[in-house]
Amino acid sequence: MKITPNEYSFPNGDRFNALLRQAEKMSGDELIEALRKLKYNESKEAGTKPEYADKIRDAVCAISCVLNNRQYIAPRFREMRRPPPSPPGAKPIEEDMSNLSNDRQVIDLHWLHCQGIKPSTENSGYNKLFTTTEFDFRLASELVARTGSVYTIKTSILSLTNFDIWQLSTIQPKEMNDRFNEIMNGRKDPSGKVTRQGQADVRLTLRNAAVNQQQLTPEVIDDFVALWICQKMVGDSPSVIRKLFAFATGKKRDRSTISRKLKNLNEWIKS
Repeated sequence: MKITPNEYSFPNGDRFNALLRQAEKMSGDELIEALRKLKYNESKEAGTKPEYADKIRDAVCAISCVLNNRQYIAPRFREMRRPPPSPPGAKPIEEDMSNLSNDRQVIDLHWLHCQGIKPSTENSGYNKLFTTTEFDFRLASELVARTGSVYTIKTSILSLTNFDIWQLSTIQPKEMNDRFNEIMNGRKDPSGKVTRQGQADVRLTLRNAAVNQQQLTPEVIDDFVALWICQKMVGDSPSVIRKLFAFATGKKRDRSTISRKLKNLNEWIKS
C-alpha cells in the first residue's frame, strides 16, 4: 500500500515518548549500538527483519532524535535500516518501507535544525523548520511526503551546501549518493580488477601495515579508515576533514592532529 501525503506523520504518542525518555538516559555509544541492533534485528522464525512498524519504528526514531539533539554522529554515518531501491516505473513500496524512507528524511531535517543550519528555501512556509526554537515534526512530515523525488526536489527546495548534504543519510542528489557508494564499495572493471579503492581495500592495506606498525591497533585502524572516507568526501583540507571526522566518529581532533594523521595515512596507502 502506498502512503499518501496526508497519511504520513513522524512517530508520536505515548510509546514513542516513553522510548524517547529511555533513550535520553543512554550514552551516545549505547544509542549507536542500539540503532545498529535494530538494523540487523532478525525474526528467529523467518530469518528476516521484522516489519519497520510499531515499537521498532518508534525506537529507531526516538534514538535518532536523541542522537540529533546531542549532535552525536551525523545520520550518514549511523547504521540504520534503508528502504530497498525504487527505480523509475517500479511498483509503490510497501507502507513500512515508505514510512522508513520518510522517517529517514525527517531525521535528516531534524539534524540540520539541531546543527543550527538555516538552508535558504523559496517556500517561506518551510523556512519555519529552521527558524523556530522547537523543531516542527508535523511540518517536516508534510515536506517529505509532498515534495517528490528525494534526489532532486528536496535538495533544490532546501538549497543545501555539499558539506550539509554529506552529513545526511537520505536527502542528497543522485551524484552524491553514487559518489558515497563508490567511496564505500570501490570500483572494479569488468574483469574484476579494482580500479578505485573502497574503504574495505583501505582497511586491508592498513591491516597489512599493522604487521610492522604496532600503533595500528584495530581501533586506530577504524579511525584511519574513517579519516580516509572523510578525505574522499570533502577533499584535502584538514579543517574541513576535521569537522566531518567529528560527525563520523564522535571524536574531536585539532587541525594539527588531523594533518599529521593524513600524512601517515597517505604514506601507508601509497606504500
